[in-house]
Amino acid sequence: MEELRELLRDLGASQGVHRGGASLAQTNDDLAAEVETLKQELEYSHRQYTILGQQNEILRGMTRHRQHEHIVQNPYHSDDYTSRVENAEELRMELITSERSRNELEVELRSLKCQVVSLKCAAQFLNGHKPKNQESMVLALIDGDGNIFCKSLLERGLDGGCEAAQALEEELRTYYVYSRRVDPWKPIQLWVYVFLNMKGLQRTLVKHNICSSKQFEEFMQGFTQSNPRFIIADVYPGLKDAADMKLNELLLFYARIPQTSLIFFGGTHDNGYFTALSQLQDQGFSSKIVLLKGYEEVAAKIRSLSLPTLEIESLFMTYRLGSRKGRIQEAMDRITVERCCRLK
Repeated sequence: MEELRELLRDLGASQGVHRGGASLAQTNDDLAAEVETLKQELEYSHRQYTILGQQNEILRGMTRHRQHEHIVQNPYHSDDYTSRVENAEELRMELITSERSRNELEVELRSLKCQVVSLKCAAQFLNGHKPKNQESMVLALIDGDGNIFCKSLLERGLDGGCEAAQALEEELRTYYVYSRRVDPWKPIQLWVYVFLNMKGLQRTLVKHNICSSKQFEEFMQGFTQSNPRFIIADVYPGLKDAADMKLNELLLFYARIPQTSLIFFGGTHDNGYFTALSQLQDQGFSSKIVLLKGYEEVAAKIRSLSLPTLEIESLFMTYRLGSRKGRIQEAMDRITVERCCRLK
């Protein structure tokens, strides 16, 4: 404002020097009026600027206040919250890694515990000891496709199955007591597992007139119902030597644990069992194994092992179905049936 006044005075003085008289005075009055107008406009503008500045400060203050309230009400938008989220994510990843490591250690611990138990059992066996108050366990592992129960039992159905189970249990217990010289009154656990292809054997027996399908099914029912520890497992058709694989695994497992006193193995007809039997013989477990004879003809490799053998009379067929001796026996059976029919 002061600079403007000085400028106007200088302008008036300059004009007064060059012009003079009434015209100079008129011009000076007009300029003075314009200057006054400009002064008023400038003051108004200054007041408006001041007011706007105050309003701007007020709006800035309100904005800062609202932003602060927004951050308080919505902390998820703050930089501190972002930092906390990142830290939480890092901790979560560390926790996952720790849990994974812990699970791996637990698996390893369980594995080591199993190894310790196995080593203890092996040590007890090597030292000639058995766990205290442990009943002796005797098993019979039978290949039912080779050790086939005899015709006289199969054709009697349910009763034949019960009689076969009772005869088998009695013979196995008797052999164990006398061969091991144990107290006959001492309790033992006798388990019998028979693995076979149920439908395949059934068709074969019906084809060779050994029994009917109904008689076969009733025989199996009577055999398993006579004793809860007598089990018949159907390996089903489709997989060749399925019974061999299961019997080999069971034989290797049970022969090596100290709880097992004796295993009767019914698979003398098949050289496929030679590897497992010879392996156990090399490891010193052959004293636990007794061959349970079915057919008269023993497989050459099995015979070469010279293992003790039990033959139970009138329990298993002594000939292969379809063999020369089998055909002769079948012809004799037909003749016998025809004679019986004539006498009736």
